[in-house]
Amino acid sequence: MVGGALEKYLMYFECAPKVYRRSDGVEINTFTQTCVAFSDDGINWKKYNEDIWASQGRFANANEPPTAVMKISSLMAQTYGIEKVSGKWWTTAMQWEVGTYGVGHPSVLVKDEQIWLYYFNSMSENGDQGMLLAKSDDGLHFYPPVKPTSLWAVADVRYIAIPMLGHNGFFVSYFDKYYNYSWDGLTWQLDSNRTDNYLLGGQPSSGKCMAPGTSTFGSDKYGFIHSLDVDIYTNEGYKGNNVGDWCTATNGCTCYSPLEDQSRGYTWQVYRYQGKFTSLATPSPSPTPTPISGDLTGDGHVNIFDYNLLVSKFNNPYTIFDYNSLVANFGK
Repeated sequence: MVGGALEKYLMYFECAPKVYRRSDGVEINTFTQTCVAFSDDGINWKKYNEDIWASQGRFANANEPPTAVMKISSLMAQTYGIEKVSGKWWTTAMQWEVGTYGVGHPSVLVKDEQIWLYYFNSMSENGDQGMLLAKSDDGLHFYPPVKPTSLWAVADVRYIAIPMLGHNGFFVSYFDKYYNYSWDGLTWQLDSNRTDNYLLGGQPSSGKCMAPGTSTFGSDKYGFIHSLDVDIYTNEGYKGNNVGDWCTATNGCTCYSPLEDQSRGYTWQVYRYQGKFTSLATPSPSPTPTPISGDLTGDGHVNIFDYNLLVSKFNNPYTIFDYNSLVANFGK
């Protein structure tokens, strides 16, 4: 239940329209936006189209386009000359680059009777890039977004509803065996040093054949976790014939699908790990560490979070020299 509405499943997904280059009319991959679909059972989905819903009171069918509920910023549209003319999208951009990505990688939970939508934005109204948080009462119309601090990586956000240190619970985001945590969902702290403290040993469960997605914690339908024992689902394994796993229709690969021959790969496997959170302790004062070359986030480590920040802001202000430092010191 959100805002008193009937309970339905909501799925936020990237919806990238075909975009054509003004200079020669060639279709290029530029920006994506975020759309939403509704379901009564979590299996059968119907896309939301604002005009169709307003005029006919129904969802869009398979041949009708969805309406973006999280759109690119006006600054991005102006910067790259993006506009829709007679139903066709055009841009002055010459090719895809980080700045033309748009808005996507949505992660949603329901808290305090509101939908909390975390998403990546390659150019906000302020011109910056990174993860943003927008809230909604109905799942369709969102309040102005805010930018959380130190939430660098694109990752799913969940809420662990276990009282701790005077709080009712805490938010977590998971990425590549590391996690960030936050008491309010806005101010985040990387907890990379505690990986071995909460990830249990042993092998993951057998992989299941399915398309890739973001690694995440298992939760209830609201994005809540009610125990410090957690399930971690990660997209490892096969990636499809066209990216090098040699999974074909004739070599006995159990996850083969003919769809992978025209796509980035449908033979990814999702694995389940089990883990346990230890008590989060209030950080104690420590001497100022010696700066590490390549530590762009300032967390005392050179890791994937520095890489994500570098990619999202390459040449603004980072340069190839920063990249070389990151590579030389990765893992320190």
